[in-house]
Amino acid sequence: MKQDCSIRNYLPGDAEKIVELLENCFPNGWPSRRISCSPFDFWKWKHQDRVYKCSFVAICSKNKEVIGVNHHMPIRLKFFDEICNCALSGDNAVQRDFRNTGISKRLYELCHKDAGSSLKYWHTGNQYLVKSALEKQELFPPFKIKIMSRVRDINLYLRHSTHGALKIWRILVGFKLWQSFNHIKQQVKVGNQEETKGFYISNIKAFDDRIDLLCEEALKHHLFMVQRSRAYLNWRYLDPRAGNYTIRQITKAGQILGYVVLQIDEVEPGSPRGFITDLLTLPRRPDIIKALVSDSINYFDTRGINVISALVVAGHPIERALNENGFFTLKRRPGVFGRILDTAKFDNKKKLALEKVKPNRLHFCYGDLD
Repeated sequence: MKQDCSIRNYLPGDAEKIVELLENCFPNGWPSRRISCSPFDFWKWKHQDRVYKCSFVAICSKNKEVIGVNHHMPIRLKFFDEICNCALSGDNAVQRDFRNTGISKRLYELCHKDAGSSLKYWHTGNQYLVKSALEKQELFPPFKIKIMSRVRDINLYLRHSTHGALKIWRILVGFKLWQSFNHIKQQVKVGNQEETKGFYISNIKAFDDRIDLLCEEALKHHLFMVQRSRAYLNWRYLDPRAGNYTIRQITKAGQILGYVVLQIDEVEPGSPRGFITDLLTLPRRPDIIKALVSDSINYFDTRGINVISALVVAGHPIERALNENGFFTLKRRPGVFGRILDTAKFDNKKKLALEKVKPNRLHFCYGDLD
């Protein structure tokens, strides 16, 4: 690395230059999601106004310009009976002319030193980074997760697809075979009145104090889960800078039984896709899960959304509810990876033990990613 490049911690005044770097370095711009604020305000929400702590940010500067940046976002993760301080890594970039010079490594080392995290994890669609993580066996979480999707009209989906002709043909044949083998009807029936009897599902503009009781009960039950609270959920999903989310909350006699977070975003130009971003219920309530899944499908269907996707723990009751409503599993593994930084807290024995835990005691979803 050239001598006139310096690695240092973030200082007030760096933010605008960091955002400019991110916008220039990511092929589809930054951020990748649809937002209703400026990229600068989104960065401030995401990295400076977090609930627990602001992000640990390391930058590389040259001639008063930011040419590299690394972010570690603090996350509280329950792992068996302990709440661990972990980091979600994201929004990392180096200007093209300075790549492969050791800058990325030094930025990571400074962030890791300051954050002092027990574990870090990240999400990527970059095939080079995916290949590197797979070679290092940095799979995360330490149990099986999968992406599930439901397509109402496969022909409409393929018309908006950017895949080549051969790939489109394979998708079409595979979908038709799957549809035949699973006896899926052309229209999935949702919103069963018997299933939702006595429940009240509604949109909310903010989580109130009652949500903390649900989060505490869920945390006690789960052995692996990102810690949630009223403050965290309101920051994550309901701050105007966070993005366009819809929260559907299910109650009975005033008690919150669960919630689901829904998002509509344009993954493919001209073809908006629906995402079940987060779904949490009281423990051992598959009936609530089914009610929220049915309600989510109805929400997207009434808005003409053709494709719905969710990230779920394999074998979890959420997976079963999605299967019952015509969702199928994508072959590709989610690009989620992690690195253990404190082997005392995340030793191999615990990792192996986690593989034997019942899936209904594990929680992981799109909302836990960057």
